[in-house]
Amino acid sequence: MKEKSQVSVIVPVYNPPEDYLKKCIDSIRNQTYKNLDIILVDNESTGDNPKILKDYAAKDDRINLIVFEKNKGFAGAVNAGLRAAKGDYIAIIDSDDWIEDNAIEILAAKLDNTDLDMTIFCARTYDELIQNFTDEPAYTFFEIPTKYDNSYFTFKDVKDFILHFPTQAWNKFYRRKFIIDNNNFVNEEQGSAGADALFTFYNYLNAKRIGVVREKLYNYRVNTGGGVVNTLRTKGSRDFLMNMQLFKNIDNLILSKNLDDELALPFIEINFEHLFLFYGMIHKSNRRKYYTEMRKVLKSLNPEIYTPVRLSILNESLREKIRKVQKYNYVFGKIKDFLYKKQISADCKKIKICNLTIYKSSKEGNKKVRTYLKCIKFKEK
Repeated sequence: MKEKSQVSVIVPVYNPPEDYLKKCIDSIRNQTYKNLDIILVDNESTGDNPKILKDYAAKDDRINLIVFEKNKGFAGAVNAGLRAAKGDYIAIIDSDDWIEDNAIEILAAKLDNTDLDMTIFCARTYDELIQNFTDEPAYTFFEIPTKYDNSYFTFKDVKDFILHFPTQAWNKFYRRKFIIDNNNFVNEEQGSAGADALFTFYNYLNAKRIGVVREKLYNYRVNTGGGVVNTLRTKGSRDFLMNMQLFKNIDNLILSKNLDDELALPFIEINFEHLFLFYGMIHKSNRRKYYTEMRKVLKSLNPEIYTPVRLSILNESLREKIRKVQKYNYVFGKIKDFLYKKQISADCKKIKICNLTIYKSSKEGNKKVRTYLKCIKFKEK
């Protein structure tokens, strides 16, 4: 009988709540798939986290504990894990999340039975504000056609939408040889904001075969009060200009891969969308500085990348997309205001926002709005 492939699971750890960390590690150790190489990277964590990590390493010989005396960020931690990995396949898991018991079993089987370089898989979001799961369609990669379920696709096949789906490293499963052969380590100069997106973009372009797994195998905590997005929103954030670096790095990706118009335009488009999106995300005290730096970036566009033809296409595309994004943000902002202020009656309420009619039903205050997206039905007028 053929021996099972080994899977390296990399967990960068920097001060998650202790119960989150334990649940994360337990979910890995208790996998139905046992041939694991578990790499815990202590990224200068404090409190009881270092002891928790040492205790786990002492009782499970599959665990390799790497300890940093100085925080090296998400990129440094993941890269240390990639260099230490011994497995045939690689998974990356955030230390405040957890995976389903059969996640590795399903993902390893997918790559065992194919010649895929990587596969994308689905996730659930767990909202700490309401203490329950929510349906976030973006984490199901719903636009990927079902014809690829038992086949594969390339970036070119899904270029029109794939960059707009979540670009985290954790909802991907990689063949280690593919990562190493392409020297695709995480860019450590990028900083926390955008490092995993850049890593994902390079993997999309380098992969000759990408698969999809429809099962929701990952549980992603949201509204925890931590994370990059919340850091960006704080007054004292040092990372709010990191998006300028991401803009430059995506430009470098386009140049280094010598992308033609068809493949370059999706990256140019996402570059501009990120640029404008971050302005609305950061703390208002940082917006003047951000705006100044953004103008510098826009005034110094590389003509080799931003040709008149591409800019003309981009102008039309962005005009429509920005309109949709503004509408999307407005609609969901109103929905959350409505739900979290508990403007809920025992009867079904109907609210009109923009061109959407929203039907919201409630039962016993909806138990803190158990699933604030799942229980909403949208109907286009």
